[in-house]
Amino acid sequence: MKKTVIFTALILTLALSVFAFAACNKDKDNENKYKDYCFIEKELYVAESDNFFIELSLVAAESPFIADGKAGELKEFMELTVYGKGLKDGARFRFKSEPDNILGTLKTSLRRGDFTAKFESAIKLADGLALEIEVGENHFEEFALTNAMSGSIGYSAAVEKAREHFAQRFEKEKAENGDAQREIYFRIARDPHMRGAYYYFVSFIGSGADFWSALIDPSDGTVISSN
Repeated sequence: MKKTVIFTALILTLALSVFAFAACNKDKDNENKYKDYCFIEKELYVAESDNFFIELSLVAAESPFIADGKAGELKEFMELTVYGKGLKDGARFRFKSEPDNILGTLKTSLRRGDFTAKFESAIKLADGLALEIEVGENHFEEFALTNAMSGSIGYSAAVEKAREHFAQRFEKEKAENGDAQREIYFRIARDPHMRGAYYYFVSFIGSGADFWSALIDPSDGTVISSN
């Protein structure tokens, strides 16, 4: 019962966050690559030390985000989040392989108290990729990244599992309107009670506040909760 309540609360929180989201500039080159998507968190890499827990995501997002059921062009960027104490606003970060290329600075997230940054980089995420973060003045600490979703089904498979779950709704909408085309929002959901535990969140968005959302088990595609 407790888990059901937690999953329900998590999916409602994520569903509401869909409509509060705003991202980067549009990129016409990705128009066909991410057809029907308005937001997709493609990859998630993590690292941990005694003082910090780090998440680095590869994201493609529409901007401005408009919940109208019509996906626009997407722009790829990376999203870095650092949990822990000891950092200050303006802490710099870089990949070890490009020590002269400071990618950006971390800022405190008022909502959660962690540190975040969005940036662009041509570097491909991979296990063992070294990220360096400034933990003191001109002192960088190295973190080796690992794929947090290794062994999980991919985002396309997760979206198809959610689509199967809502098959009757799609069929009904198509019968009534002649079309059941919705934009897709896909994010790797963080378990608020267990750091390093993840789920897939899939939302099919129509116009206005019309959306169908599902929380997916990344290991096998099971729908844990939906609305």
